[in-house]
Amino acid sequence: MLSAMPVLTAPASLASVHTDCMIRDALPLVTMLLCLPTLQLFVKSGRYLDLVCATTGFALATLYHLCHMLTANLQQAQLLGVSGPAWRTLDVLFAQWLLGRTFGHLMRAKHSLTKGLANFAFPVVVALKFWADPSPALPAIARSLAVITVLTGVSKVALEGPDIFQQQCSEQWNLVLGLFVASFVSFAMPELYPCQYWFYHSLWHVLLGLGYFELYCMLEGQDAIHAALKSRAAARKAAKCAAGHVAQPKGAATAGKWRVRDDGKPLSLSSCCSPLLGKQLEGSISSSSSASSLGLLSDAGATSSSDDEGLGEHAGGGQAPKAAAGRPGRPYKPLGRRIRTPAGVWHWIRRRGDEYASC
Repeated sequence: MLSAMPVLTAPASLASVHTDCMIRDALPLVTMLLCLPTLQLFVKSGRYLDLVCATTGFALATLYHLCHMLTANLQQAQLLGVSGPAWRTLDVLFAQWLLGRTFGHLMRAKHSLTKGLANFAFPVVVALKFWADPSPALPAIARSLAVITVLTGVSKVALEGPDIFQQQCSEQWNLVLGLFVASFVSFAMPELYPCQYWFYHSLWHVLLGLGYFELYCMLEGQDAIHAALKSRAAARKAAKCAAGHVAQPKGAATAGKWRVRDDGKPLSLSSCCSPLLGKQLEGSISSSSSASSLGLLSDAGATSSSDDEGLGEHAGGGQAPKAAAGRPGRPYKPLGRRIRTPAGVWHWIRRRGDEYASC
């Protein structure tokens, strides 16, 4: 059935991209490994639907590159009984659908219309295009994805408000945006330089893999910080109730995933988020809880104001919330300061993987 499916029209210059060099021909396959840290992050954060979708895309891309790089001509190639153009079509369409879903995650889509646009609009449009033309070109599909992405952003702002643009951590946001823009540029370069397909497509895999990983690290970090701020407010309230011998309201001892002990301090955050965020947030929460028990905090209005200011500082400046004693958290270090050599890239991937493995 897959052999008879309609396929995308491929440029003639990319039909055969063999270099007769094993290292160059295998490089697009090797760089697919940079998708694995994102899959590991999905497992640790409980994003099982995203894990299934990303794993499917990873498998399709691997099979397509096996078919494309290890055979002389893509049009005549076959793998597992499926033609080379069919593998290319499945890989390209699934990758673009994943990009549309990722944009919905980036926009924090909550309304049903926004979620529907991010998840289902692209497959419907692609089905209509194939119904009208059995061999559409890739640029037409890419333009459809661009229009759907714009509509998703517009519906998010219209239905849920523009608050999402004020919650982004500036340095992380710039890093993620730069990685994705650079990856899209690399993806288009083989049409200009077909002989360098092995290099530019491998660079596309590297940049896109790093972009996905940094994006979901940013999203998971924001979720952990928001939950920790709620936990800190509950800890302060519990400490005030204990100090004043006031009966604790029902449900005040818990907030989100973190429970409050008898002394008013929350449990460790290390089991709920990454170790780096856990260390930063535990110091902030413990200091604010001890200050509350000694009666050093201001009234409830000032407390809620300080919480909002802490959230604003983190969301706008890329720093963890400041502790009650006034000590700033450790600032976020951009990717360029951490990675300068290919060995540094590998060391960074292993270090980030170990952090989430120990979480």
